Amino acid sequence: MSEICIDMNQDTRDHALSNLETFDNPKVIRSYTATTSLMQTESVILSRLQSKFIGKKILEIGVGGGRLTPTLLEISKSYIGIDWSEKMTARCRERFPHVAFMVCDARNLSGFENGSIDLIVFSFNGIDYVGHTGRIEALREIHRVLSDGGVFIFSSHNRRGSVQRPWQLMQPWRTNPLRNPRSFLKLFVGLLVGWVNHIRNRRYEVHNDEFSILNDQAHDYTLLTYYIDVEKQVYQLNKIGFRKIEAVDFDGNFLSEIDYTTCQDTSIYYICRKGGSEAAG
Repeated sequence: MSEICIDMNQDTRDHALSNLETFDNPKVIRSYTATTSLMQTESVILSRLQSKFIGKKILEIGVGGGRLTPTLLEISKSYIGIDWSEKMTARCRERFPHVAFMVCDARNLSGFENGSIDLIVFSFNGIDYVGHTGRIEALREIHRVLSDGGVFIFSSHNRRGSVQRPWQLMQPWRTNPLRNPRSFLKLFVGLLVGWVNHIRNRRYEVHNDEFSILNDQAHDYTLLTYYIDVEKQVYQLNKIGFRKIEAVDFDGNFLSEIDYTTCQDTSIYYICRKGGSEAAG
């Protein structure tokens, strides 16, 4: 297996390269490294599935600062973590020197053989930062390398959730500049940076029947983020070839099809399976 399986000459219409600049930012890397706890929904899903994957081959895509690495290593030592950010990957190697990490783009998993991975995890809505074309490429690659009976877990932004625009965030004039000058200045600078970034990036937003690409509040409005309704995400996954798909809300509740159109959580976790009757968890 090669140490690098990344192709940064992909079609930039998906804005993946501009998003990558944000994830390479030292401030962003520090924030990802500082986050160590699992989300409630991740705890529920992994607790439910871990017995089926003890000792199995696990691939984590978009490892970020290594937040999930210790938990996944408890399930199996046959673990490898990948990230498209060389700087994020380097940080993980520093934190976990005896763990295998590699720089890799999820749209090009050529370093992995067909059906070679039993469990694939792509958390923190990482798949939402390569746009629509890149998303389909990544899902096809993930389906290819997943073993028969394997499971793919990932999260994605819910289009029915709320998106805050700069004018909806905390305003500096709500803080008394005489009593709290430092807080006032911090809020004012943050608001200004967010406005400038949003004015620059909002022209690239996309809205259609299947999905939206929005410039949301993440990392001071520097990102272009993919949003999709739950039922459309399930349909998209079925078209790729995934089966027995389950959607889980932010609190770890498994959604029924009736819930798909009413859930307004910002992001949703999905559990997807590739064939095999043993995949039913």
